[in-house]
Parts: sequence; C-alpha cells; structure tokens
Amino acid sequence: MSGKVLSAEAFEPLPTSWGSPVERERRRRAIIAHAAYAYLIAKDPLGPEGAWDEVAESVDRNLATGHDVLDEFFRTQFSPMSAIWIYNHPELDKVAAVHRRYRGTNPSDKKWEWAL
Repeated sequence: MSGKVLSAEAFEPLPTSWGSPVERERRRRAIIAHAAYAYLIAKDPLGPEGAWDEVAESVDRNLATGHDVLDEFFRTQFSPMSAIWIYNHPELDKVAAVHRRYRGTNPSDKKWEWAL
C-alpha cells in the first residue's frame, strides 16, 4: 500500500476535490478513533501526546453521515479535549481490528501506511 506513514505530522486535510463532506467526515472520524485507540487502549501512540489535537478539533460532531449509531455517539460522547470517549465507541471491535491490521500485533512493528 502506498501513501504517507500515518502520524499526526503526516495528516493533511483531504483535498476539497476528494469526496463529499460526508465522506470526508467519515474518514476523519475513523482516523481520530484509530489514533485514540492506539494511544489509550493499545498503548501504542501514533505520535507524540497532543499531536492529534488539530485533527480532533476538526471533527464535525453535528454532521449526519448516514450511520445513525456513530452519528449519535459523536454528537453526544466525542470530545476533542480528551480521547477517553474511545472506551465507549460503539464499534470498538472494528477500531481494534483496524489497528491490528495496519499496525501489526507487535507494537514495535512500525510498518503502517494509510493513504490519506
């Protein structure tokens, strides 16, 4: 898979020519959920503490994305001030699977790339 290594430093806002606002928000929410999972649950942060603050701040909690459960979760439980919300994520098993798939099961395995 080609692309940039996933880290807060490598994250760039998606070009406005890519996807609809809903598609862009879905991707932003998936990325920030993964970053929160890696930091708090897997104890395998994707970058230095605080590096994802700008990404978290850009999440639009009120945008309906067509996934009622996740839309409600982000509207009522997500906070850009802390990643503690990840413990209540309704699809935590899927977030964990993404982490295992792209990061590997060994935290020292740093072979992760996502095309952003």
